[in-house]
Amino acid sequence: MFLTNYTLCFSFFLLGSSSLFFPHRHEKTDSDQSRALHSSSSNLNLVCHTFTVPDKSIKLLRAHRNQDGFTGKETRELKRLLKGAANNDNMVIIAMLDEAQNSVFDLFIQSFKVGNGTSSLLNHLVVLALDREGFERCGALHSHCYFPKHTSNLRGSRETMMMARQIDFSRQVLELAYNLIYTDLDVMWFRNPVRQFDSISLLILATERYRGERSFGSRANGAFMFVLSADQTIEFFRTWRLTMRMYAGEDRAAILTRAVREGTYNFGPKVQLLDTDLFGDVCRRDMDLREIYTARAGCCMERGDKLSAMRALARAWRNYTAMSVEEGRSSSAIMARYKCRS
Repeated sequence: MFLTNYTLCFSFFLLGSSSLFFPHRHEKTDSDQSRALHSSSSNLNLVCHTFTVPDKSIKLLRAHRNQDGFTGKETRELKRLLKGAANNDNMVIIAMLDEAQNSVFDLFIQSFKVGNGTSSLLNHLVVLALDREGFERCGALHSHCYFPKHTSNLRGSRETMMMARQIDFSRQVLELAYNLIYTDLDVMWFRNPVRQFDSISLLILATERYRGERSFGSRANGAFMFVLSADQTIEFFRTWRLTMRMYAGEDRAAILTRAVREGTYNFGPKVQLLDTDLFGDVCRRDMDLREIYTARAGCCMERGDKLSAMRALARAWRNYTAMSVEEGRSSSAIMARYKCRS
């Protein structure tokens, strides 16, 4: 019988712990064996255990660990879509759509078309449809639509399920070696945001409270992010998924902010937080249309209210782009903070 030995090591530091796996495979017929190795220093304690597991069990464990709801055929389809959508830097924009967001999706797509230098970015947008109705609406307006027929069973509130899908889909795209910009559909794109991304960051996040681009006192919101495909970022999405389970009931912004703060040892200075003056929320502050890159209607929770906020943004942008140069430099280019009805 084929067996596989796994060495599981736990390294304990003053500020946390991590685990490392060192698998090696060999033929063995005798009983399971284990051994412990101990190593320590003033700031590190390492404890290792080697255990033997039948290959049949290993296959089951791997299947469970890698379960993302996608079949081989669907993964090939995703690879085809990503290859067709990626730009020269191997970057794609990804978003998610279900039936409940069809009208929001219409305004989202329209913002690219009326934005300054953003219409060509639609060529790089891949939309994950979460249901048949969302897939059909995507196909009516856009060319890169992905609808996996088999998805993993998720439980919880709609917000929890959407966050889990965002994490899992983003991680799958990263594992296929594509860089990505993730965007919620209530984010309207008025300028190309890549101009504001620094060149050293692995992870770039929009915020609700901005206290400096390297300050973890800022509160990341999860609605808009750039992620470079790397081992650290792939591991970060696993950390985010685990944090979601550990802090069930908290909102996405709180869970993501926890994951970022707890995972900073993987990134060092390579996390950038985006200024809310440039990447803001329409309800939280006045919008300077001369400066804004993206604007979100995330503060309006009811769908009708969200649509009204997005339409108000679209009207303000159209009025701004119709201004003369002199008018555009004036205070008339400021959109007052929107007040949600609910």
